[in-house]
Amino acid sequence: MTFKNILCPVDFSDSSSKIVELAIKLSEVDGNIILFHHSVLISPVQGPEAAIGFEADQELRDLAKSQLDEMAASLKSKYPTRTLETYHSFLKSMVDEINELTKEKHVDIIVMGTHGRTGLKRLLLGSIAEDVLRHAECPVFLVKV
Repeated sequence: MTFKNILCPVDFSDSSSKIVELAIKLSEVDGNIILFHHSVLISPVQGPEAAIGFEADQELRDLAKSQLDEMAASLKSKYPTRTLETYHSFLKSMVDEINELTKEKHVDIIVMGTHGRTGLKRLLLGSIAEDVLRHAECPVFLVKV
């Protein structure tokens, strides 16, 4: 079974690269792979320090966007028949962004990693993958990393 439009959230880890390769294998020869990265803001400070925090956040967002574009370019040279799109976000929750992008781009399947935590670890840390799985309007392929 292959898919036309695949959303693949990435975090630039070694596991991410393997998950993206899996997404490409699941895609049609002329399929569309949407690479999505969500930057977490690090400085919810107020006052004079906020400007410094904002600049640091902006540098990290710019770096993430650059890494995402580099990843897409590298994959495009390796898989020239695939269309690779990139989306970088930081404003809303990751799950909300994934759900909106899924609807907007008519995604057939989401391919993403999960740490597979259970019990107290999951309760304390939460699980983005679990939230995506619960709220997605398309199939979700979770890969334990």
